[in-house]
Amino acid sequence: AAAAQLAERNLLAKIDVAATAVTSAKVLGTSRDLLTQADLIVARYRDYHRIPDSTAMTAVFPRWARSMFRVDIARELAHDAAGYDPRAVTDAQVEAWFSTRGITPIWMLDDATAQFAAQTAAAIVVWPSTIVWRVFVEGTWQHLDGGVLDLGVIRDSTLDATNDYETFVEIFETVANRGVETLKVTSTVESDGSSAGTVTPVATHG
Repeated sequence: AAAAQLAERNLLAKIDVAATAVTSAKVLGTSRDLLTQADLIVARYRDYHRIPDSTAMTAVFPRWARSMFRVDIARELAHDAAGYDPRAVTDAQVEAWFSTRGITPIWMLDDATAQFAAQTAAAIVVWPSTIVWRVFVEGTWQHLDGGVLDLGVIRDSTLDATNDYETFVEIFETVANRGVETLKVTSTVESDGSSAGTVTPVATHG
């Protein structure tokens, strides 16, 4: 697990070096903010680079972002949910909201840095106040796999005495940038269920 996490973070760090870092402030709840930000980012991206609407985009999110969507929808003001239960939003529904925008979401197990704090004997750890995600044209990043050196389990008399073991794993991989632009988005979010009908929205146009 430690080797896999290190490898994932190494690849994300390489992508981030080539990405343009942008930010977005909180306007409404998490679900509405991220979806409308995705609309704006993709519209600008396609227009600026003259990319057809049929060209698929990829958005890379931490996997727990789906849970923040669910929390946000569950906290909405009661209303007609048009046939779905707002207390039981599925992963497929979250992905469908992105697919209607021409975006294929990827839910990463790891991020460049841990965004959740460690749990201590106190109040439950709260949701992160930001979500860091990446957006690019599908196929922009190609994984280059040079193989794995895995020596397996290593034991000696000292480790045996404490019923421990070591592993040695080295992964030879990197990524190749084959696209025109990658955005690294840091979105300030809060899953409070707020919508345009419950708060005064902030203008997001010039």
